[in-house]
Amino acid sequence: MINDELLEDIMIIEEEMESYEFDIKEYMDDFGEYEITVISVDKLLNMNSETITYIGDNYDPYIFLMKPKLFDIYNTRDVLFEGYVANYNLLDKVIINEEVEADIEFIEYIDLRHPDDPNTIIYSGPAYKFTKTLTFEDGYQEIRVEAISKAGNSGSLVRRFYVDTTPPELEIEVKEVDYENLTAELEITMRDNLGYLKLMLWDSQIYEYDYPLVIVEPVEKSITYTVDIEDENRFIFTLIDTAGNETVKEIIIDKEQPEVQPMESLPINTIILGNEAYDTGYLNSNREAQNKLRRYHDEGKEIYVKISKNKIANIRGGMASIDELPDELIYYDINGKTTKYVK
Repeated sequence: MINDELLEDIMIIEEEMESYEFDIKEYMDDFGEYEITVISVDKLLNMNSETITYIGDNYDPYIFLMKPKLFDIYNTRDVLFEGYVANYNLLDKVIINEEVEADIEFIEYIDLRHPDDPNTIIYSGPAYKFTKTLTFEDGYQEIRVEAISKAGNSGSLVRRFYVDTTPPELEIEVKEVDYENLTAELEITMRDNLGYLKLMLWDSQIYEYDYPLVIVEPVEKSITYTVDIEDENRFIFTLIDTAGNETVKEIIIDKEQPEVQPMESLPINTIILGNEAYDTGYLNSNREAQNKLRRYHDEGKEIYVKISKNKIANIRGGMASIDELPDELIYYDINGKTTKYVK
């Protein structure tokens, strides 16, 4: 019997036969699920039966992944997977990222249009729609989507995309001011997780870097840029990464030469990083100065603290002399006002 329908064919089994074959393909109209019962009767009319379930389906599925698109870039960690599975009559499940089961819904008929060209129909007919939102860390992602039929057949594809929720880092240091010609030379350092940087000054783009490879890596770039401070001494810089995250930095450059003081009069509790020195109050409130302190520490560069009128210590707790400091320091007080200290 197949699905409780008794077949007309009867097999006469010769004595002592241990196994035999019976082709039932002609009784199965299409792929699907069939309950097959085999009944055996001996000469004494003793009966026995065994029932099995057979599931037939196409070997390969058609997987149409509409979201995320190939090499899409997301500035959120929650990414929606949405697509369709066709050519399977009995879809069992869709597995995303090797372990997450998607929600599925059978649709009797659908016209699927190309995600980049809505005028092009790429499939028409019955399909299973699947959806699932997954959460990812920042970075390059390669995620497998696998469709599995109730017959045990399966097929899969891999989708590649990027997640970047972290704003880029922007540091701007005034390296030199020409008070005669009223220009200033800036050293601009930019960092991002995914290797793309676009720097704007007001509404004008002044720099762009694009990583040339598919699997991108974090990038750090530094440039020197000269600004004219004769008519305007306030500047707004905006750094944009590939996901559209932005970091905005405002700098104001004094047109007048800063006051010059001897290095010995550097205030107590000053933190010294390279050729810059910070009041602790300014350091606690200024993110750019904090990033520089963190970078100096991570790179093992020298960090000094003036702990009393005549004592300077390094970050390791050892004593240092004024001779170890640069010949010139630009000091930022708690309000960001600058003073030059020289030996």
